[in-house]
Amino acid sequence: MKFRTLSIIPFLLFGTTLAHGAVIMVSPGQSIQAAVDGASSGDTIRILNGTYGEQITISGKAVSLEGEAGGTIQISKLSTANIDAFIRIKNIRIDGDVNGTTTDLQIHDCQISGDVMVNRGSLVFVQSSVGANLLVNHSHRSNIPTTVKIVKSTIPEKLTCKAGTSIIGYNRIRYAHIEGNSQIVGNHFDGRSLFGIGIDVNGSQTYARIHNNRVHSYKVGDNANFDSKCIGIRIKDNAKADITNNLVYDCHDSNGNGAETKAGMGIFVESSSGTTI
Repeated sequence: MKFRTLSIIPFLLFGTTLAHGAVIMVSPGQSIQAAVDGASSGDTIRILNGTYGEQITISGKAVSLEGEAGGTIQISKLSTANIDAFIRIKNIRIDGDVNGTTTDLQIHDCQISGDVMVNRGSLVFVQSSVGANLLVNHSHRSNIPTTVKIVKSTIPEKLTCKAGTSIIGYNRIRYAHIEGNSQIVGNHFDGRSLFGIGIDVNGSQTYARIHNNRVHSYKVGDNANFDSKCIGIRIKDNAKADITNNLVYDCHDSNGNGAETKAGMGIFVESSSGTTI
């Protein structure tokens, strides 16, 4: 069988969409939001170490927010909307959620205590962490497929990725729902006794290449009846996948009572058409 592969070239070009502009400096005691309001597309706002406590909103302009490397810059929330180029965020701690609507986001070296939610946009998420969940909710933006790159990051609860094309590599993730054309490589999926599914691949338009991942600890001790639980990798709804060289273990119900259906499996392919293991 000839394997389909995903090109990484579009991801390497993400950073070229933001034009070079002015550099605006912000110090403690000054307002990041005021700097954003006064900036033009292509400008970079450089933030000196400190706690700012602001809820930042960026709308209609593509700017960069960049903190000092290794610093402690903190804001309380970030929202972006209606921007036709990437918003770049680097070296910032966000004590709340990040919400992007019809916006493309690049997030590098950031600590986010809330969730990240991207609607009708693309995402680059590199060497960063969220408090719980990360969601990319649409496969297209204005008839253009969305793209996602998540690398060397931590998602302690659920990753939901419905992008047109995605690369998910070398992360720590508790569990994931995947749609679209996706490459999932080198990740550690640790269920931590989650009563659910590690990598759940869905949809007739979905193709996933799943290789070199460690997937484990989707388990429970429950005497009730249940369905479609305690599974390492599941392929369903006519999705297609190539599943190669993964370490999948410890997916089971340790209680002997109750009736389980489609449960307690390392890999479960509901439709075998187009999927190889």
